[in-house]
Amino acid sequence: MTGSPSGNNFFRIVGPNVGGLSVNSIETNLFSVMGMLASALPPGGGGGGGPVAPVASFTTTPASGIAPLNVTFTDTSTGLVDTWSWSFGDGSVSALQSPSHGYTTPGVYTVSLTVTGPSGTNTSSVPAAVTVTAPPSLRIESVVPGTAGGRNTFNITGASVNADIVMLWSNAQGTSSQLLRGCAILADIAAPSVLFRERTRNSTSLSRSINVGRNLRGLTMYLQAIDTGNCSKSPVFVELF
Repeated sequence: MTGSPSGNNFFRIVGPNVGGLSVNSIETNLFSVMGMLASALPPGGGGGGGPVAPVASFTTTPASGIAPLNVTFTDTSTGLVDTWSWSFGDGSVSALQSPSHGYTTPGVYTVSLTVTGPSGTNTSSVPAAVTVTAPPSLRIESVVPGTAGGRNTFNITGASVNADIVMLWSNAQGTSSQLLRGCAILADIAAPSVLFRERTRNSTSLSRSINVGRNLRGLTMYLQAIDTGNCSKSPVFVELF
């Protein structure tokens, strides 16, 4: 049988007596060629042409956020893929199909995925696939001078969400090692005591009103907030009562 997509085609059978007594060959052109032409198939696919070539693609969830940020990368590549090679843009790599990766340093990261299969290799490189921003800076705000023998309001901003905030205070400058809810940190004030503890509760800020005794009148107090959620500390706030 010939198989040309154009021109004349014929079908021939050869064998002893295939066409009857002493007829060892028969042929006919009374048929139609049906099916998909190999030239119309996708590259490398179907029609005996081999596996479909891989084309790399992926999604990121989430694509942006505050450090530390954990991102899930989902492989959406097409074609036949045997291996995956990820580069997360911060020097880290993975060979998993759909890995997760944690970013600790603020920055804009280009992520690339290289997929390899029987029909070749393909790479998708996405600039600015992940954007990581720095967490807000923890700080204390209050009225200066404060009021001895009355209530004083202390505002804390830049905290992590749902974290326990510990307000330390002391009348002495210096340093002191603190272990607060698993957070080991060097405070920038000497021999502090805890003024209050408060949880941010779905917010990055809190406000607390504290009654300050008359015995502190004329004294300078040094205050520092510790965020036990990310183990960070505010600059020292100096308050004169």
